[in-house]
Amino acid sequence: LYGVACSADLEVPLLVTFNSSLGALFFEIYGRSSLGQGVLDIDVWMVKELPCIRKEFFTTRLGNKIEKSLSRIAARQALSVFREFGADSREEVSLDKVKPDRRELDQIVMGEILGLSEQEQLEIYKAVIDLVKSRLERAKSVAKKGGKTKEGINLDRLVETILNNIGEDNLGKFYREKILSQNTYEMSLPRFKKELQLDMTLTGWALVSGKDRIECATEDLARYLK
Repeated sequence: LYGVACSADLEVPLLVTFNSSLGALFFEIYGRSSLGQGVLDIDVWMVKELPCIRKEFFTTRLGNKIEKSLSRIAARQALSVFREFGADSREEVSLDKVKPDRRELDQIVMGEILGLSEQEQLEIYKAVIDLVKSRLERAKSVAKKGGKTKEGINLDRLVETILNNIGEDNLGKFYREKILSQNTYEMSLPRFKKELQLDMTLTGWALVSGKDRIECATEDLARYLK
């Protein structure tokens, strides 16, 4: 478990964002699910990258509604997304099946603050169900086959959902600021004769195949190259 320290004015935005179903979507997108058995891992650096609703969006008018909504959710045990949403597949998802206290918070976050329509909110629920179900089924498939599986989420549907909610203008801005601004480089990889193994070293990580090895500065780079 990791503690999140923040200034007092960010406490409510963090609580609301991460306890909403939109937060569940962010966790699935930014988290790491390669640990086996379908476990979702959120490291410190991942938490730092998670989007959060800006504090300017929280008005005094919403203050009491948010406090009451969070109190209701905190008073009960958190359930799986399938039970929270009242659906086991995207086809079964509907707004009236979502638990009332969760729906109340989501309506504040996605409806009143972000201005998403009910249809757009429905797509968020479906995307979360898709991602969680895919993660769990992928883990079961790996366990049965003893290797990697080709099954996964419906990427076309996920991309469409994200694009519809972000908008082309914001997506272009994100690409310019986050992608084009990065320093890029090329790496030439040899043809390995044996299966690659991921090893942690004193200075970072390495991909090892017999006597051949490639040193990597981070685990993410090593896993990407593998």
